[in-house]
Amino acid sequence: MEDGEIITFGQGASGRLGTGSNKNQKVPAKIGPYGFATKLKTAEGERTAQKRPLEHPSEKTLKKALSSAPGSGKQSWEIACLECGDMFSCAVTWHGALYTWGSGARGQLGTGSLQDSWVPKVVRMPSGRLVKSVACGREHCIAVTYDGNAYAWGKGDKGQLGVGRNEDTATPKAVGITNALCCAAGEDHSGAICRSESENELYMWGASELGKLGLGSAQLSSTDSPPACVRGFGKADCVPISLSCGQYHTAVICARKSDTEGDRTGRVWTFGGGWFGKLGHNDMENQYEPKLIQSLVVRIRSVHCGAYHSCALSYEKGVVNDNGEMAGDLWVWGRNRCICEHENAKVPIKFMQIDGQPKVTCVATSDMTTMLVTSAGLVYAWGDNRNGQIGLEGGKKESPQPEIIGNLPQPPILMCAGPGHMVVYARNKAMLAWGNQSCGRLGLQEKKMEKVLFKPRMVRAEWGSIEAMSGADEEGEAGKKVTAAALATIGEAQEADAGTEGSVDDGDEEDFQSTKENMLYAITSGQKVQRFSTMQTMLREEPESNKISSLHKHEKELKKLVESSVQSLATVPEKERRLSVVLQERVEKGIVYLNNVLQHHVHKDPERDRLDQELMARMPSYEELFTVLQLQISYLASLSMTIKDEAMAEVFVNVVCAIFADLHDSRIRNLFILLLQLMTSKELEQAKHIDDVFQPNSRVFRLFSFFALHRFHFEEVIHPLMDCHKTDEQGQPVTLMGAVTYKTLEKGQTWSLEFGHYLKSPSIAAKLKEQAPQELRADFTKELDMFYDFFKVDVVSSIGRLALAPSFWSFFAFCRDSIKECQLVGGEEDEAGTEVELKIAEPLFRLFLNGIMLPLLRDPKKFGGKEVGLLHCEKNNSDGDVLFNLSTVRDAFEDLTVPGGKKRLGKIRARLKPEILRYLLERSANASNAEDPESAVMVQTLVRHYDREPRSIYVPTSPLVKFQNLLVTNVNKIRQQSGDPLDEVCRKIGLCSEALVKEAIDKAEKGSEVLHRITIQHRFLFTERSMTICQVSRCTVPLQLSAGGGKPSEEGKLSENVDVIRTLKEDNNNKVLEDLFRSLPPLRSSNFLSLKEEFEALLKQCSQNPTLEEMLSQGIQAVGDLIETETSVEEVLEAMAAVILARNRHSRYLQTMLLGLSRLPMERDRHAEAIRRGELELKAVIEHSKTMTVPDRISNVAKLESAILKGNDLPFMLQKQAARERTKTSHKVVRYKLEELLSSGKVLECFSELETVQGKVYLTMWSVDSDVVVHVGLLEEADFMLEFVKQFKIPEDVIKQLPFSDKNDTTGLPLQGPFIMEWRSLELAKLLKEVPPAD
Repeated sequence: MEDGEIITFGQGASGRLGTGSNKNQKVPAKIGPYGFATKLKTAEGERTAQKRPLEHPSEKTLKKALSSAPGSGKQSWEIACLECGDMFSCAVTWHGALYTWGSGARGQLGTGSLQDSWVPKVVRMPSGRLVKSVACGREHCIAVTYDGNAYAWGKGDKGQLGVGRNEDTATPKAVGITNALCCAAGEDHSGAICRSESENELYMWGASELGKLGLGSAQLSSTDSPPACVRGFGKADCVPISLSCGQYHTAVICARKSDTEGDRTGRVWTFGGGWFGKLGHNDMENQYEPKLIQSLVVRIRSVHCGAYHSCALSYEKGVVNDNGEMAGDLWVWGRNRCICEHENAKVPIKFMQIDGQPKVTCVATSDMTTMLVTSAGLVYAWGDNRNGQIGLEGGKKESPQPEIIGNLPQPPILMCAGPGHMVVYARNKAMLAWGNQSCGRLGLQEKKMEKVLFKPRMVRAEWGSIEAMSGADEEGEAGKKVTAAALATIGEAQEADAGTEGSVDDGDEEDFQSTKENMLYAITSGQKVQRFSTMQTMLREEPESNKISSLHKHEKELKKLVESSVQSLATVPEKERRLSVVLQERVEKGIVYLNNVLQHHVHKDPERDRLDQELMARMPSYEELFTVLQLQISYLASLSMTIKDEAMAEVFVNVVCAIFADLHDSRIRNLFILLLQLMTSKELEQAKHIDDVFQPNSRVFRLFSFFALHRFHFEEVIHPLMDCHKTDEQGQPVTLMGAVTYKTLEKGQTWSLEFGHYLKSPSIAAKLKEQAPQELRADFTKELDMFYDFFKVDVVSSIGRLALAPSFWSFFAFCRDSIKECQLVGGEEDEAGTEVELKIAEPLFRLFLNGIMLPLLRDPKKFGGKEVGLLHCEKNNSDGDVLFNLSTVRDAFEDLTVPGGKKRLGKIRARLKPEILRYLLERSANASNAEDPESAVMVQTLVRHYDREPRSIYVPTSPLVKFQNLLVTNVNKIRQQSGDPLDEVCRKIGLCSEALVKEAIDKAEKGSEVLHRITIQHRFLFTERSMTICQVSRCTVPLQLSAGGGKPSEEGKLSENVDVIRTLKEDNNNKVLEDLFRSLPPLRSSNFLSLKEEFEALLKQCSQNPTLEEMLSQGIQAVGDLIETETSVEEVLEAMAAVILARNRHSRYLQTMLLGLSRLPMERDRHAEAIRRGELELKAVIEHSKTMTVPDRISNVAKLESAILKGNDLPFMLQKQAARERTKTSHKVVRYKLEELLSSGKVLECFSELETVQGKVYLTMWSVDSDVVVHVGLLEEADFMLEFVKQFKIPEDVIKQLPFSDKNDTTGLPLQGPFIMEWRSLELAKLLKEVPPAD
């Protein structure tokens, strides 16, 4: 043609027309500039749909699929689309792979077979096309590919396939449309929205009865209709963007033509059968053409058709849940039983059957069942339950009201419903199904005997297999024939690939890196590599940093870095010594001078000295002892297993908590995690059954509770559970305490597990004055049901929101793996019905409840008040009815920890326990990226040597002497060898006498014992001159504290006595195969015999590549040896996978260490600057001290206080004395008692510790110029101020503005900095007028 374009038509065999298919072309088709056929108009103006193939269909890569996918950046194996048919299910991955399972009787699985499939199988699309979305009808499927083509398969007797023939087909066939955007399928009709040259068009085909195709009454027919364009939207100035097909009706979302391209919302049009009012037009008439639902004026983002009802989700700008998913209102109309109403709804109504009317993120419908997910992540379902699809057991055939679907690990992000089953895909990438499993429609990982399953079970995720992630394709690249020319260039190709490694796009690199990580995670979680080609992919995609040569290189770099760091550290003591010597001299002289001036005022406590004199003499030995125990945690772990007496166990726990009290220090925190891990290992060694692990008397449990509820974790653990004022975007409480408070104070609910106890609650006791107890039994039963609902919804939701720190999940993951290794779990469900995969988390469940939940519930006033930073919650948390309901929640949690438990709480146990078990398993499974405590301790130990601040622990006298005797008595059982550091220090300390122990106990009972400050030596490298990693405790310790013992070489350099870097042993028996697998094209073999033959065939073709020829010869020999020793393929692949994992772990370890040690130069410079500054300041002090005398004001203050003043006491004492001088009653001041101001309502609230001593706190005010000074403090005799708490000014301009405040305005004082009290503004103005003017 003149414009250079080509037009073809005629016979299309062998692709001779270039239209992308082998079909004949009856009308001219123009070949586009890129090889795509484009549509031409015939003389009659009709459009002819041509197939538009991919440029290179064989290039089936993740990059190509995602380049046009709306969710670009998703991992290839994640699910993008999920659909259910009558007795089968479908899933599409972001890679464009389609999987089907279930009934195949009409070919609806698309695999070419009519047999049922009990596991998901991949559907082979023509020319390797990638699927974008799929829709399921009753027994047929429609799929849209990324190139805009549509394919159909399954039942086709009514023309619902749209392929030109009214017959079934078991493989995908092309539908006569092009540029398809999305599709939908009903009972026996189908539809798709296609992109035309200017706008979207809706095509419908199949059975046209009742007008469900929307083609008008003139085209009604019981026979089939081919794909035809539905008209009528253009007149309304709108275009279709989404659709849904029900059994006998269709709903379409149309957007305005003026809307932007990315706007996927609009209004709803419906057509088809109108009985029950399911079309939403305020009648029950059939509608043969699209008609707008006039009453539904809100913007809709999705519409869903059941058999007798319809649902729509509204769009609300900016409303999302905590996972970033859009949330809106659910609108329903149609049959009453399907929408939880008493009457049919002929127009859309807002669904309001769930308490609190939460927003909804997604919804799914089937014939008579509906399922939704709220913004809080809770799943509800209602309607037909004949196949258990709502999860209701006991023969209940339907539910007229929404029921919670329990036992889901995390909230669904995709879900679908069939007439007899449900399938959901959760945030954690797990797919679960339940209902009728006949024909394999559930696709379960483990096939069950029962026909109906009421609880969600895991779907066998074939798309998440290592083969699917690696892209291994049995009929793809692995089947290609390899030529001699290709073999000759293998070495060159690898070099070229290595040279261009850094040129990959950042986004693509992230996608591939994520895929690699998930392949590694799949192996870690127990998946097995099944094909040689998959192993090839894993080896080829292994990062360069994970290869042995790179690992050894990084090991050498790390050792050099450690060596240089240690050499630098060796100079630190001398630098500090010069400064400390001079400083000590000056300090000692100053102390002597002050003692001479002030010592006659010192009073001694002879009673205290008599008790502590002996302990003070042992203080150097105590410091040595606790330094050893903190550095080498294996001593404490061993000691914990020797204690049988419960009283001594309490002493042990208290002292260990004192040793590791400073959890704000990351080194101490990681040491404590290592201690918990070591104690767990020892406890598991003695356990005979999984029920023996982490019982309430377990030392691990008690120390874990200390760790979890420590001040360091208040905001991560306590606040998310106990902050009663925290709400979501709808104002609903999101914490456990908030939910209890809301249900109690707002809803007026009272909970109890026993009727007699119910009558004792404050609110019910008041009713007994007017009603007999038996009259309240009905209320008791009703509110008990409400309590069950509270656990099903609110408790599950609040626990699901709990975001514990990575250190928690790191410890839980260690416990999970250790329990697996000990093989304490059987292979069958227990009596309570707990699934096998969940049993392993039972000890974690006990740890979580006994260590976190129950301590909080047993002391709500402590953990819900100012002591944990929740002062604003104290009022609600102290309410009698709230505390009563909270005690019932506590009783229910306690029952969960008891085997069997109360029968009445069976509902709660069945719902909540599996939920928490899954929560713990899922989160711990994702803890692989958490910081390794062993590596962290090593880095932090080196860094801390630049820290000159002393580290101390504080232990009271009574626990100190008891622990001392416990340790000395058991030292022979816990020492690593005779004469080790612990053995030596125990000999120095010896046993405390019974008299001393008794005296310490008496002092403790009187509350007069001493808190001993014991300094810990954390800079041991300067004294011990060595450092290593203990093979037992995994701690960084001096050589003599390690499990192997030993002493540093005195002749060698300091750096030679430091061995803290792990090395990877080259223990790879399959290195020959590994090198070959990495080099060769995809292999086709599945066993060693065929692999040997394949190697021999390749050897004959590679004469031009001597290197590869040698490798193949060695490979043939290695495979021959494996055949001779009868080694299985599975064993070899498993061993190779283990080596890959070991290299990956070691690479991550080296990277972590290099990153951590990079901090050392910065710490070294900071330390040098501190020394330099200290020397300058000391010189200035020395010069000044030559003429120093004690000022009179200091001497006077010391005499008044009758004490020798410490340096940090001086500012406070001087400030106190100045306060006395300023606030004598002779001055023109006014004084108000804080307690009276609060009771009168002038001061609304205090925000400091003043609240505890309100009766003694006074506000003293006086004028300075035109400002007013406010002094807050405690009074002593003679009206002098005893303690100076706060002093601040109220400026003149603020004083003038206060009288003009509104009635409800408040003012916080002081005006600058944090408030300590909140005033009513007008009351404050009145008081300020009473302040006398300045002289």
